[in-house]
Amino acid sequence: MTATAELTLTPEQEHDSAVELVAALEERVREGDASVSPDEIESARSLVRFARLRMDAAVRREAREDADRKAAALAGLRAEFGPLQAEYAALESSSSSAVAALREIIADFRRRAVAADAAYVDLVGRLVSEAGIVREFTGGPPQTGPVRIDSLGRVILDGVPFLETKFQGTDLDKAVRELVDAALGAVGGA
Repeated sequence: MTATAELTLTPEQEHDSAVELVAALEERVREGDASVSPDEIESARSLVRFARLRMDAAVRREAREDADRKAAALAGLRAEFGPLQAEYAALESSSSSAVAALREIIADFRRRAVAADAAYVDLVGRLVSEAGIVREFTGGPPQTGPVRIDSLGRVILDGVPFLETKFQGTDLDKAVRELVDAALGAVGGA
């Protein structure tokens, strides 16, 4: 029993073989071989045209398959758009749990900062009223003593600025921005 291997040629190989056949037949005629008929050469040329059509068909089939693959990939990727859009919307929503937690942290920070400034103002007031410390004013005579209040409103202890208000007015908004920046920096953001 003899096994036969079937040789499968690509459309390009079929075309190249047909071109070679035409060239070989034409060369045989040029060499004087009278056994080559015009029908044989025309049949070989017809094979070239047919092989060319099969090459074109293969190119078109590959293009269609490529387009189909890309369309299927796009459909699969588009399915991921919706959940990702929903996640972004949830993260950006003012009602998201992350935003609510951040809002509460900032509100707590603001409350504590305002309370600290109020306590500072109260302390400075009591330093003046109860301890007799005189606050310096720009252009006024400098005060002396181990505790004083300079013209910027800072409590000076033994000549070193010791305590001052931090968050009044726009300084509070700046402090909140710095708090957020510090938090982002700690987790690798900003």
